[in-house]
Amino acid sequence: MLRRLAAGVALVAALALAGCTPPEPTESTTPVATPTSEAALVMEATRAFADFYTDVDEQFAQGSASGPGLEEHATPALAAEFAEQIQATLDRGEVSRGVLEVTALEITEQSQGGLTAHMCTSAENVRTTQANGDVRQGEGLDAWTVAFERRTDGRLLVAVLNLSEDETICA
Repeated sequence: MLRRLAAGVALVAALALAGCTPPEPTESTTPVATPTSEAALVMEATRAFADFYTDVDEQFAQGSASGPGLEEHATPALAAEFAEQIQATLDRGEVSRGVLEVTALEITEQSQGGLTAHMCTSAENVRTTQANGDVRQGEGLDAWTVAFERRTDGRLLVAVLNLSEDETICA
């Protein structure tokens, strides 16, 4: 759990998107989603993740956790889970702060209700101060599986966020 929190307290997106040209639609084919729409969806998912981790970082800064305080950018279930983890970390006298950098995000599934993605982040800008005052600097890359649900107002909420054993997204 601590690795999960220490790996990502906040986020600044840095995506390198490769462009491609879709095939021209013909009378017998349906139009293909353009790279712009794919890029926009990747950026939207990245922004939703960033907003959620900004909320997490703010709770560490305030020294107390609140599930409802995370629900602006996460589902109630994920917000409650993270608030519990944040509070347990704070109760141990530890505080994680910093910026998690997205190095890659690949959408693996999408529907009207949301999307699922593989994501890679760098924790180099995350620092965890332990109860004894020792500071651990984040390092390395972490692979994640992340699912988003679409709110009724159209925005994405982080619904599932798990470290992934499949680290190919970070290669």
